[in-house]
Amino acid sequence: AVWVLLGEGKLRLEDRVAEHIPEFGPNGKDTITVEQVLTHTSGFPRAPFAPLQWEDRDARLGRFASWRTNWEPGTCFEYHATSAHWVLAELIERAAGQDWRQFVRDRLLEPVDVEGRQGGRSRERFARDRDDGEGITERAGVGDRVDLAIEKAVLRRLEEDGTLGGLSGREL
Repeated sequence: AVWVLLGEGKLRLEDRVAEHIPEFGPNGKDTITVEQVLTHTSGFPRAPFAPLQWEDRDARLGRFASWRTNWEPGTCFEYHATSAHWVLAELIERAAGQDWRQFVRDRLLEPVDVEGRQGGRSRERFARDRDDGEGITERAGVGDRVDLAIEKAVLRRLEEDGTLGGLSGREL
């Protein structure tokens, strides 16, 4: 989804995240770029972020503001397992003007007719999963299936017309 927005010029790799998400900037994070978040070189790999806060936008923004970097952004790689994806989701929402899940459905999944598409759980599904005691491991399995479906959809679209949101396969 981020690559689609990059292709449309709504985001640029060199953009500072705080230009789009001012709440992200405190504690020295105002220099972090979109590219650094995408490449896991932003410097906040273990930023605290409880799963129950993921779907609460105000809580997400509050977490963004509180995070500190572990190193100077752009100088080291470490996978940002619980943080980078949510920053990217917020970037999608701000650049696209709609919920990130809906953007993924509308722009990536539906155009290539992915069967059983999920594109992220709805708020209702998230609440149901949390309330019925479904384990985090099982929820991660849903995400794995979504990731595989998105990957297949992207590859199919690239094979069909050689582009994805204005970017050619060579640029990806």
